[in-house]
Amino acid sequence: MLTSSLGWIQLVVSGPIILPILYWIWVRIMNPHESDTSVMDSSKNKVTILVPMRNEERNVIRKLDSIINEIIEIIDVEILVIESGSIDSTASIAKSFLEDSEIDDERWKVVTFPEPGKSLAINKAIEMVNSDIIIMTDCDAKVSPGWMGVLMERFADEQIGVVSGIEDESCPGLNRFNKYYRTKSNYLRMKESLYDSTPVLEGSLIAWDVRKIGKFEINAGINADDAQIGMMSIRKGFRSIIDPRIVFRNFDDKKRSVSESVRRAQGLSIVLAMNVDLAIFSMRKRARLAIANAIILYSIFPWMVLIFAVNSALAFYHEPVISLNWQFLSMIATLGATTIPSGRMVLIGVYISLVAHIQALIGKRHNVWNPVR
Repeated sequence: MLTSSLGWIQLVVSGPIILPILYWIWVRIMNPHESDTSVMDSSKNKVTILVPMRNEERNVIRKLDSIINEIIEIIDVEILVIESGSIDSTASIAKSFLEDSEIDDERWKVVTFPEPGKSLAINKAIEMVNSDIIIMTDCDAKVSPGWMGVLMERFADEQIGVVSGIEDESCPGLNRFNKYYRTKSNYLRMKESLYDSTPVLEGSLIAWDVRKIGKFEINAGINADDAQIGMMSIRKGFRSIIDPRIVFRNFDDKKRSVSESVRRAQGLSIVLAMNVDLAIFSMRKRARLAIANAIILYSIFPWMVLIFAVNSALAFYHEPVISLNWQFLSMIATLGATTIPSGRMVLIGVYISLVAHIQALIGKRHNVWNPVR
């Protein structure tokens, strides 16, 4: 009786485990979305580039210099540096550099806020600007040249509300898990963007058309501001995409900590949970499946893997005879997950997600932006 019950449990939890695999197969064969290939005239649009900073004195000059090189010949583009809660000289260095740069004084501003928090600072900055397009880019992100032209090309498509890029998979600062995750994630997001929309974006550089999705307030208590912006675009009926021509990496190729991955996983899971209705009722029908898969992959899949593992151990304990039943299949799955490199990477991802979920459930929220230098 017990063995039979355990078998049924395995059958139930196998669904959310298998669905992401089936989705991965489907994205490889799906038909791309037909996009408008015209290019938006950047001179007819007011653009604001938001650069959130906290304790970034090592990167601030490199970042601002790269932005100026990108926009120097574009008239109606302004730079808004948002410094929040720094304990170093980030704000003064930024101001001094911009004063001595080629860009006109009326095209830049440095604003400081005493309290830390990226989302809080962004919300205050959004209230200050009156632009057609807002571009937000992290201070420690080195972005490939030509990104402004790519954004203007994309926003010429009336259906596109948000555009982001991809992280360089060859970045030395990525460990084996992050490289594996980045490679698979970049491919998935690119395919979803070709089909219609991807709910998972990158905050290192993200831009949105205010005329399409309007001004909004980012929930400062849950992080994942990039995912929040992407979901807002889909909720308003516009596409949320990445463009692989926009590639970024960290200036110093610093290694990503486990706590940083947990922080990201926690925020993303909460954002997806808050937008679960879009998996069924989104105005963009083509985006529904991508949202449903993201919810399963980031919020449900880790728990199903845990239940599957515990249930497998119980089943093997009560009936250790190897046969073509759920116990045998469980053993094969366990051996595969622990011996195949990709299986080990999935287990690491499951561990990070579970830690993020448990911390959220007990009230430990990672809602303060604290770059490690």
